[in-house]
Amino acid sequence: MGWILNAPLPPIKDYKWELYNITEDYSQANDLAAKMPAKLKEMQKLFVQQAAKYTCFRFDNDTFARSLAPRPSATAGKTVFTYTGTNPGINSSNAPNVLGRSYSMSAEVDVPQGGGDGMIATMGGRWGGWASICSRASRCFITTC
Repeated sequence: MGWILNAPLPPIKDYKWELYNITEDYSQANDLAAKMPAKLKEMQKLFVQQAAKYTCFRFDNDTFARSLAPRPSATAGKTVFTYTGTNPGINSSNAPNVLGRSYSMSAEVDVPQGGGDGMIATMGGRWGGWASICSRASRCFITTC
């Protein structure tokens, strides 16, 4: 088994704020926070005001845990999903949740004379995903990353 090095996030009061002028520095390579403390305080105040106004002040260390927390979904409790035809852009919140669980998939695919290859279905995001792929030799497989 390999090694991993982790460090806990600092308390919220100790977060390091960065300040960039994206009109002149679109790649955010030059942090101006130390050079422009008044502008930093102005932007921090604006941040707090806007976060309070729109009730989205989620400034905490639980980002990863929140990303895995269940959310309301049209698919909650479903264990069988059937898709037909072309279905581009199914939002992950309305697709089967395969994160951290075993699953199986089957597909009826019309392979043209002489074979074919390409994606049957894919789903992916920030934490990984899966793909169902058919190769020219008519072998289909699912891969996860």
